[in-house]
Amino acid sequence: MPASRIKSLPVDRAGLDKSLVQGIAWTGIARWSGQFASWAVLLYAARVLTPGDFGLVAMAMVPIGLARLIEDLGLDAAIVQNQKLDARQISDLGGLALVFGITLCLLYQVFAKYIGGFFAESDVIGIVRALSLLFILDALQVVPRALLQKDLAFAKLALVNGTQLVVSALVLGAGTYLGLSFWSLVLNHLVSHALIVLLLYYLRPNIPTWPRKWARIAHSVKFGGNMLLARVAWYAFSTADQLFLGKQAGKDALGEYSFATTFAHIPVSEIGSLSGKVVPGVFSAVQNSRTQLTRYLLLLTESFSYITIPATIGIALVADDFVLIVIGPQWYGVALPLKILSIYMSSYAVTTLWSHILIWTGHAKINMYMNILSLIVLPPAFYYGAHFGATGVSIAWAIVFPVTLLPVFWFIRKILLLRFSRFLLCLGPTIISTAIMTAVVLIIRDYIANDWETLSRFLATSISGAAAYALSLLLIFGKRVRKIVHIVRRAMS
Repeated sequence: MPASRIKSLPVDRAGLDKSLVQGIAWTGIARWSGQFASWAVLLYAARVLTPGDFGLVAMAMVPIGLARLIEDLGLDAAIVQNQKLDARQISDLGGLALVFGITLCLLYQVFAKYIGGFFAESDVIGIVRALSLLFILDALQVVPRALLQKDLAFAKLALVNGTQLVVSALVLGAGTYLGLSFWSLVLNHLVSHALIVLLLYYLRPNIPTWPRKWARIAHSVKFGGNMLLARVAWYAFSTADQLFLGKQAGKDALGEYSFATTFAHIPVSEIGSLSGKVVPGVFSAVQNSRTQLTRYLLLLTESFSYITIPATIGIALVADDFVLIVIGPQWYGVALPLKILSIYMSSYAVTTLWSHILIWTGHAKINMYMNILSLIVLPPAFYYGAHFGATGVSIAWAIVFPVTLLPVFWFIRKILLLRFSRFLLCLGPTIISTAIMTAVVLIIRDYIANDWETLSRFLATSISGAAAYALSLLLIFGKRVRKIVHIVRRAMS
């Protein structure tokens, strides 16, 4: 909808605050409980499996991941965004997604040999054919997941996501122990997704139906089409780094880079996993109130930045010791890309909610155009950077991607009538406190603990940095922090 049509309509702010905070809490508890098991098993697998095992699966996941973005035709977002859909329309959209998922699965059975030939790895053929079953499993999840999101049933969604993490970790650990090599990385996806389909249909049953009256779902399909193109463009530019690096530098370099991106993304992806499960339902509910949209954008951006920015900068500061301690010296090539990507992620962290504003206010087409712009700009940079290995690709992310965010903020500003100074002000406490943290870590690392053994130096810098950040935030900006804590307490009561 045009920006002029977004008015400050009355909403149940207290009720939405409660749904938002409790949704994030439930999601966090479930995800981090499951994530503990997931990371423990992943680190075990990293010490047993080879970089090449991870590289093979990463190669297969590039084309598989692209299809997984388009398999639902963007209909999940259409169901959440459109508050007027009836039960039959929703079932028809589910049937359309299922037919498309089956079609994709059959196509990938045929084209798997060409994908393996592109990477010159015969094992990729079998991996692609097995993982193509995910298209059907994902399609079956579209409607029940969207309905739980629309119902603001965040506790149930948290149960689903936490269960998936735990099951995936158990299967990966068992497969690694049994010596299944890279197949353990494949089976954990398939088994966990199959079980989650059953759980979702138990929690929110819905029978997919073949759409008989296309006119009744045409608007949702069009909205989904914009989402679909946006996701395709996003996936294309966000995986072009792995595509070019795998082709030019091989599976070992790609395996190292995959680990660097995994660790660099942890703080933002964890917070993003919370907001991504909760924000769509809340933003959709207030899509006609500019005042409330702006309030939630600034409140969530500031709250999330308290965690994401110091965490990403902290990883960059201790990357050398972190890699040696956590995954071993055979992975030391991960350290430099990890530093660069962590710095890049600190800037990306403050923009994660921008696409939500565009989508849930009806500006899915603008979001699509912005992703297409990134698709035009980023892959050439990755292609050039891949000549210098994982480090070159990481530098391309850090330099080029922030430039693509400028027009996105221009649209956000226009939609919400938001001044840049107001947005920057909400980040002030985090930026200043993180700068103090960085100075403390550098002093301790270079002048006090430089000659210490790796583990001692890592603990000293990590603990002192965290303490410096927390003290700075509480002593200098205590009033701001207490205000957010008050909102959380009131919502939880």
